[in-house]
This record gives sequence, structure tokens and C-alpha cells, in this order.
Amino acid sequence: MAMHAILALDRERLRTEHAQFGRLVVALTASGCRITTLLFGEPFGNDHPADRPIGLGRVIHYPENIAPWLRASRFQELYEQFDRDPPDLIWSAGIGSWSITARLANALKRPMVVQIDGQQEMKRAKRLSRLIQVAGFIASTEPFARQIARDFPKSELELVAPGIAISEREVTLKRRSEDGPLALSILGNSQGRGHYRALFEALSNLRDVGPGARFAIELPDDADQRIWRQLRRSDLTDLTTAVSEPVRMQRLLAASDLILRPVPEHRVRPIILEAMAKGAPVVTVPEPWLDYLGPDQGSTLVERPTSQNWEEALRPLLLSPELRTTNGTLAREWVITRHRSSDRAQAVESLFTRVVGEEPLPLQPPEEHG
Repeated sequence: MAMHAILALDRERLRTEHAQFGRLVVALTASGCRITTLLFGEPFGNDHPADRPIGLGRVIHYPENIAPWLRASRFQELYEQFDRDPPDLIWSAGIGSWSITARLANALKRPMVVQIDGQQEMKRAKRLSRLIQVAGFIASTEPFARQIARDFPKSELELVAPGIAISEREVTLKRRSEDGPLALSILGNSQGRGHYRALFEALSNLRDVGPGARFAIELPDDADQRIWRQLRRSDLTDLTTAVSEPVRMQRLLAASDLILRPVPEHRVRPIILEAMAKGAPVVTVPEPWLDYLGPDQGSTLVERPTSQNWEEALRPLLLSPELRTTNGTLAREWVITRHRSSDRAQAVESLFTRVVGEEPLPLQPPEEHG
């Protein structure tokens, strides 16, 4: 079914998931969907990957911060861009896009589809339902899908797992002690100093175990500087490189020997799946919302994130290339089976068809947009 959809992405979703949405939009376009992309704010600049085009359709930029006395006119301008070419539906990803797209969907009398990738979005969805009756939801994991089904039984629902570009080439971990130190990536939101301190103490105690290690740690520009001070107190700064935007180094970080997640983030992060696709095992605190992190997926869970528990979880992996290979193979096989980009478009198109139905409602201009 050929249709026209608006894909609205907030800045955080665009910054971190540009590649995933790009592949999905290309696949939807190939199947006959026309996608207009609505982006919020100005381009990131400095050759940021998120500034590259998403698909082949039209791109509309909507200002992120608008003076109160200009909001009505700016929204009217946005509405008028779809006056002669209305979409069949509006697909919104990222909380920062919800308010405007809900208003636009109400004004155009078109259904709205919301994508849920994190616990915060799950909680805020009920508030969104006060502005508009959400016609459909895209859930990225089974736990999110179950919660949406309970909270919004009248809305259409589709489980669409994050899509990763999978290389057919066999990937195995062949590190041996003579190959030099292992590469470990520490990924997280830099919240929860106690969690980081426990991990750093464990890594300090394991400094001379196995072939040794070098670390890349995600530390955004606004990260708590006390995290770096804890790293220094653990005598690990000489082994560590800080990365403020992992998306700029995604391929390099995904090629690590181990991925360490010291804090629960309660949201899907494609970079973790990218690493799993390359055969990297994950050592992580429990994440109930994320069905791709568990023993069956090659992940080692640190149920109580103390330094001793981290040390007990990491020591066998640092010492055994065979264990890293076994866990990495489980991780890769899970992603190959459940997270191929090529499988996503069909599921999304199925949801869109159920939401739109046979014939969309005709456009009826609203009385007021102020």
C-alpha cells in the first residue's frame, strides 16, 4: 500500500540513531512509502553524521526554541507545508518531537504513531494521550510491547526490534595474550557515581590479569566530572580514553573485545547491538526492559554492582579467549536472528496499513492553531 508518512525525530534520537532510521527509511521507500522527515533544531555541524540525509524524501527543519509570540505563526507555517500534500499518518520518535507532532496530527486530522524505545517514553506516553489518542505504537522490545498492550489496549501495536546492518562475513574473537591488551568500551550515561566507582575498583584490581586492557569510556560533555576523578583515584587514567560522542566512533567502539555497562539506562542503544553483531560480549547490570541483554544473548549480568561482583564477572572473560568467543558468538547469533535491518520495514508498513485503514480522512483545515 503506497502511503505518505511524516517521520518526526527529536534531536537526541537523530543524534544517536541516524543510521538506523536511515536504513529503515530507505527500505520503506523501496516498498512504496513516501517519507517526509521532520527534524527539530539546527544541523549539528562539524561534519556530524546526523547531518547526512535520511532517505530520499523531503526534509523539513522546525526550530527547537521559539519565542512564545512566534509559536503560533511558526506552527501555522508548518501546517501549511502539508496543506496540499497531507500525509496519511505522522510517525513520531523521541519525546522532544511529541508535542508538535500531536498538534500537527490533530490539525491535519491524521493518525499519530509513536515509537517507544525507553522507560522515560513509556512513562510519558500516558501524558501524551491527554493531547491525542495515539493510533499506534512501535515497541522496540518485548517488555515495552507488553506494557503498551496493558496501558493502551485500543491502540495498534507492532514489535519492531532495532535494526542492525549485519555483515555476512564470519566474525570471531581471536585475541591471544601475545596480541597485546584487550579493548574494553565502557558505555553509559555517566549517572550513578557508585556504579562507576565499583567498576573502576574492579578494573584496577584486574589491571595485570590476562593480556591487560585499554579502555574507552563514554563521557558526554555535560558528564559529572567526579566520574573522571574516580577514574584517576583508581589509577586508570593512563589506560583510558574519554569519548564524548560515541556515534562519531561507533564502528571503532563496536569492535571492542568487551562492552561494559555499569549503569542501567532503561533504553535501547543501537551501539550495543552493533557491538554484539561484531561478536563482542556484554557485561552489564540488569536491564529488565531490554530483552537482548541476558545469558542467552552472551551477556554476563552483574546482579549487584559491587566491585567484588564486577571483578568476579570480568576475571574469567579477561583470562579466557574461548569464553569471550563463546559469549560473543551467542551475542552475534541473537542479533542476526532478531535484529536485521531488512526485517524492520515490513513490520512498520504492516502497522501503518492497520492504522490508516482503507482510506485516510480528507484534510479539514483547523479553525485555529494558536
